[in-house]
Amino acid sequence: MPLYKYDASWITRMTPIRGALYERNLVHHAEVRDLPHVVTNSLPIPYFGDVEAYDASDLRIVTAALNPSREEFPVGGPARFDLKEGLSGQEGLETQLSNYFKHKPYTRWFGNFEHVLNGMGATYGGHMRGRDNRRTALHLDLCSPIATNPTWSKLDAATRESLRGPGRALFELAVQALEPDIIIASVGPKHLTGWRKELAPGPHWEEILGYKVKENGQPFVSPLVVCVTSAAFGTERLIPFANGSASIKPFVNFATSRKRTAGEALLRWLKTNGE
Repeated sequence: MPLYKYDASWITRMTPIRGALYERNLVHHAEVRDLPHVVTNSLPIPYFGDVEAYDASDLRIVTAALNPSREEFPVGGPARFDLKEGLSGQEGLETQLSNYFKHKPYTRWFGNFEHVLNGMGATYGGHMRGRDNRRTALHLDLCSPIATNPTWSKLDAATRESLRGPGRALFELAVQALEPDIIIASVGPKHLTGWRKELAPGPHWEEILGYKVKENGQPFVSPLVVCVTSAAFGTERLIPFANGSASIKPFVNFATSRKRTAGEALLRWLKTNGE
């Protein structure tokens, strides 16, 4: 029996598209929660972060990965979310999402993106707050808002297929609801191919930063790059989409100073190429 029961009462107290975002995520979670590899005792995560502070920012930045980690719902450790409230409806889910970085964020993972954000005068806020906090960013996931065990890249093809279609649709709905000025990812090209043509490999990707050697002068096996294109995610306008060389964690092969430099380069690009 689905854990979530439809409740339309809260839609009237928020923008319709955000109400729809929360509602569709809750319904989707109820539909897939019993699938193999879906983390038990979890909730859907359409985004991580303080949406009110994000809305108040003069530059709306979102980061993006593949899907939430099982580490967001640790077994036996301190909880990062109040599941009862998060699954209670739209208002409860928004509260839990907005409190994430103020409570017990997965700092070992999000810390990599935080340095990039700091280079843009931004932060996730809460316990992640860096040196510059003029702007508050959110985090989304490209493939699914559903946490899995194992991670996305190690899931069997059938499970990925059952989650990816609805997950991409929910990501696009999140983009429409949140209206970011830029999306920053650090994922392998295979995760973008076959989705939107603007995200497929090609000359439309502009390299704005690259490193061939480590800070100690040793060469990388593969150069580290940050590239930018633009894509429409069911939106009227094209949204800048940046992607940094991928590994197990976002931007993890970039030294800390270079993560910040990547953020500074993205900010310069936006100032030059923005509307």
